[in-house]
Amino acid sequence: FSGGGGGGEGCLGLLRVSESASSFYSLRQSSSDQSVSVMPDSANELPSEVFLQVLVEFWLNQQNSSFDSNGFLPMSYTQYLSEVHLLLVRRVLKHVHYFTNCSSLQQVTSHSLMTSFSPLSSITSELKSSALKKYLQKSCFSFLQHALKHCPLDYNYRYVIELWLTYIQPWRYTDADRPSAESKDIGLEALPSLWSGFVMEHFPFYSSLLVEFLRRAFQLELTSEHGVMFLYRISKVFSQPGLTALIESAESVLLSPFPSSPMAPPPPSHSHLSLSPSPPHHSKKSSPKATALLKTAFAELDISTQHYTPLFCSDTQDAVATLLARVSWAKAVLLRNLQLTP
Repeated sequence: FSGGGGGGEGCLGLLRVSESASSFYSLRQSSSDQSVSVMPDSANELPSEVFLQVLVEFWLNQQNSSFDSNGFLPMSYTQYLSEVHLLLVRRVLKHVHYFTNCSSLQQVTSHSLMTSFSPLSSITSELKSSALKKYLQKSCFSFLQHALKHCPLDYNYRYVIELWLTYIQPWRYTDADRPSAESKDIGLEALPSLWSGFVMEHFPFYSSLLVEFLRRAFQLELTSEHGVMFLYRISKVFSQPGLTALIESAESVLLSPFPSSPMAPPPPSHSHLSLSPSPPHHSKKSSPKATALLKTAFAELDISTQHYTPLFCSDTQDAVATLLARVSWAKAVLLRNLQLTP
């Protein structure tokens, strides 16, 4: 995970592990004409899968065994989530996004594995489509939920936020040959059907974690640079064209007794940190598949939808309005202090 190679190098590194496995399995079958299976004996897992599981276990799952008797993480854990720890987890997440999304990797996979055995090619393709949900989704959600709630609101809190924002923006990691900063404009409007599916499959990351942050935001020191930066980064991401519409559409499907179509999103709200409902709109007939997808997203994370806090409701809207009022007050304080400075 050296930083110099960028996302593409790390992504290709995952493939290289699989390609090494390909050579091993090829030799294994050629050594025995009667061999029926070319897969490893341990649950048909590739070395890259095992490696990813090890990273997740060491870097994301340690808090699962650290709860106190009241179900909270001890301060000793949350206080020592270091910058290096959070940056390493974020780098792994970027590599998995690239591995899943990069079209160039599909060509690499096809070229290197078609010369080997189709079973391994199939397993690798399956890994590309399931790596995020199978190995990272639940652990990342638990990790982020507790970090957003318990980590000290110092400068390192920004690394928690950046990890969260990396997870919910896969459209920034679609080309291994271009840095994410250059890919940020290749976004939601280019591939709406692809990203609407991702938003629904990972909807708690967009809704429940945002509510968790809003609760914590009232503890921010808004006259400090890092406190304002936290709000700026989150408002900038959630105000991206199309994202608010996708989130509101998914929430309406989740809460509606009669499922509505996610493919006809309402007009987006463009104001930063605005979660006010869009004007009334008429959606097409229901999509049971979309409803099932959203219900599954919560069930996989052991979250009950009965206790879901809606984003587009009066209570959340009032909370955002109160937070913005505090931002205005902090701005007035800073301006007054500047005027008093000789």
